[in-house]
Amino acid sequence: MFCGKCGCNVPDGAAVCPACGNPTGAAGNGGNNKPAKKINKGLIAVAAAAVAVIVLVVILLSSCGGPESAVEDYLNAYYGGDGEAVYDAINMDGVYKLLVDEGEWDEDDYEDAKEDSIDTWDELCEWRQDYCEDEYGEDWSYEIEIIKSKEIKSGDLNDYEERLEDGWDVEIEIDEGYEVKYRIYFEGEDGDDKLKDTVTVLKINGEWVIW
Repeated sequence: MFCGKCGCNVPDGAAVCPACGNPTGAAGNGGNNKPAKKINKGLIAVAAAAVAVIVLVVILLSSCGGPESAVEDYLNAYYGGDGEAVYDAINMDGVYKLLVDEGEWDEDDYEDAKEDSIDTWDELCEWRQDYCEDEYGEDWSYEIEIIKSKEIKSGDLNDYEERLEDGWDVEIEIDEGYEVKYRIYFEGEDGDDKLKDTVTVLKINGEWVIW
């Protein structure tokens, strides 16, 4: 049954609504008809707020994720045709802002590089969209499967550090790295296909970045 005051779904036989404390008229409390104790609405509000916070934390943890979710975000942005979303997914800001913090770039350099990167990814996404339409039809779709992640050895991480430091002329630290192998399935009215590939994800100065 439903509460006549707030509309909340109320268990059958409940004497009061668990959400707002409104009496339901049902015989509760083990079958006797004694008045039910008044529910503290303040406690209900606090409990509801606590649940909302827990849900938000779970969502944030899920969205932050690690290397596998970073790769999924990148692929979804790329095959979804959004260059700016790709820029965000591979976390180019994490790289560019590092260069600003280290004094290698100023804000104008950062803005120019960001704009150029997004434009480049927009072009690549547009090319991919056209290619997939030609191969699979206008209403093509895709599905991503993460196969496995392999942690990169510390010696190889040091190699990445040296290459990046030479290229950017800044000091960096790579805490972790993974080779994420994935498979993507394409389907459409004109055909279907599958692609398998590997993406390198590095944790550079605490930020996950697609290599």
